Amino acid sequence: MSLDEAFHDTIADTPTDLYRYYDVTGRLLYVGVSKSVMVRAAQHARTSSWWSDWVTMRRETFPTRDAALAAETRAIVEEEPAHNVIHNVQPLFGRR
Repeated sequence: MSLDEAFHDTIADTPTDLYRYYDVTGRLLYVGVSKSVMVRAAQHARTSSWWSDWVTMRRETFPTRDAALAAETRAIVEEEPAHNVIHNVQPLFGRR
């Protein structure tokens, strides 16, 4: 078993959060998943250009990481967050 497979098996059945960040107008800024939303928020605070624009964060918990990842993909495709790149079919300059 590879290291990647072992890692996936370790976290596959772990409850995982899907989170969405919104700005003051309600515009969706970013969608992501994490086992620890607070740890991930600290990373975003250091590295994400949109971080200073958010005012609301909503979180949903899924029973498995795979379920959260599938929901993340659907949310990015359907909701077109302004700062997600992967799965977002709208070019950056054409987003709402």
